[in-house]
Amino acid sequence: MAVNDQSRPWETQFLLRVGLVIYTVTVLIGLFNGFHFVEVPRAVLLTHLHAGTLGWITLGAFAAAFWLYSGTGARMDDHARGVALAMAIAVPLYVAAFLSGNLVLRAIFGTPVLLLIVGMAVYLFRNIGSGPLTAPRLGLLLSFTVLVIGSTIGVLIQIQGAANHTFLPDNAIAGHAAAQVAGYLVLSALSIIDWRLNGTKKLGWAGGVQVVLLFTAGILVAGIGNGDGREGMVSGRLIGTYLHGPVLARNPALADLLLSWAVGPVAPLAQPHVEALRADPVTRHVPIMILTARNLTAADKRQLNGHVSTILSRGSTAAADLVEHLRRLVPIPVAAS
Repeated sequence: MAVNDQSRPWETQFLLRVGLVIYTVTVLIGLFNGFHFVEVPRAVLLTHLHAGTLGWITLGAFAAAFWLYSGTGARMDDHARGVALAMAIAVPLYVAAFLSGNLVLRAIFGTPVLLLIVGMAVYLFRNIGSGPLTAPRLGLLLSFTVLVIGSTIGVLIQIQGAANHTFLPDNAIAGHAAAQVAGYLVLSALSIIDWRLNGTKKLGWAGGVQVVLLFTAGILVAGIGNGDGREGMVSGRLIGTYLHGPVLARNPALADLLLSWAVGPVAPLAQPHVEALRADPVTRHVPIMILTARNLTAADKRQLNGHVSTILSRGSTAAADLVEHLRRLVPIPVAAS
């Protein structure tokens, strides 16, 4: 099928218009931050990021998928308009939740967006046989599969923050970001470019190999690196890494190792101040929060257990998240009217 033979469905045009509005918000935040008109808080920067990745970019991917998979033979076309309308409502609400800096709102409004993404992936799987299997169709299908994985991790991170209970690995945020970029954004963008340049030609071996390799890369970086919990290379005191994000901030154990090479063994974590606060009747009931860049060992955690209210990792805790944790530990009393 030629590039322009396929008419644009209503859902595609509607989502592109909504995406353009959100794109305007992204650009405005970027201008304010770039020209330093005002000091932009981290919550606003997160809004800028997610207004892009989950805002106009994902709405554009939905629009392209509806366009590419629509037409005779496609199933669930009667649900397409409902999904488009729901995304037009859910995505702006999720972006606004990031602007608020409220962890609970992020978890609440992130869940329906995740469910709609899962619904879109199911729609594509059900309609893969409605037309010829091409590189763009297969690429969009697999990119939405990785999007489901990356978005699930992202929503679980928000739920973890809202519940103030850590149940994900420390590198979950890195897996979330890597899956959204490598497996979703790159693969979906290349699929759409291929479609608009070459049309919907039959899938060849070269196109299939490229799509599958990008999909595999997205799955691997969303998990535990190379699959065995390791990455990069170590030879003596030479360390090579893929540098997914700030390597020392995200890997306190590596920072400790480099420090020990430079200045000698790093002293174990001590907590005399914590023990003193707990021993004093005046401060015994004061909540204690520890924010550390150290990689706490199991012995450290056992030592601190029962003495502190929260232990946060400095490399993965945002300022807004820290404020939210403090508000929960130290509720602000409200004067009676």
